[in-house]
Formats: sequence, C-alpha cells, structure tokens
Amino acid sequence: MGPRARPCLHLRADTVDSRSPDYAATKQVLAGQLEDLDLEAELVKFDFMDHDDEFAVVRVKTKTSGTPGAGFTDNVVDAIVLFRQENGARTIWSEEIVAVDILP
Repeated sequence: MGPRARPCLHLRADTVDSRSPDYAATKQVLAGQLEDLDLEAELVKFDFMDHDDEFAVVRVKTKTSGTPGAGFTDNVVDAIVLFRQENGARTIWSEEIVAVDILP
C-alpha cells in the first residue's frame, strides 16, 4: 500500500465474507487495486437500513481518490451493502452499486 492508502470497507479483501459467491473475484480485484494504485478512501456516509438474524442491510457512500497523474478517476460510490456475520464480525456478502459520481 502506498503512503496515501487508508484501510476502508471497500478496499480491504478481509471485509468480504469468505462464503460469498463473489469472494474470489473480489479478493483478486482488490489486491490488484491496492498494489497498482496509490488510493485514499473515505467513508462518506453509512446508513443502517435493516437486519434479521443473518444479514444486515446498509447504504454506504465511499469517496476514493488517487494520486494526481496515477491514472485513477476520483469518484464517490453510492451502494447498498449486504453484511453477514462471519467469525464474530460483519463481513460483506454482496454489494449493489446505486450510483457512481465522477469527481472533477
């Protein structure tokens, strides 16, 4: 990780539930992003929506920016995230992107 990188919900593979159908693909993509890009991520908004005994539903907005000239397009992602309990921690089961705002 570069000096600007910060641990963030959307940029850490260990926050993805290992039982999720998307686990392997997500882990691979995140590893590449963290190695290749010097990113800074900020949790902008976290709105708890609902839960049951197994899952919790949250609406999340995350701002991600890269070092100028690194080839990364700064953005804010608005997403609905489904969390599931794994080993005593809530982990991401799935995520649906609602919108992506490209920043100037």
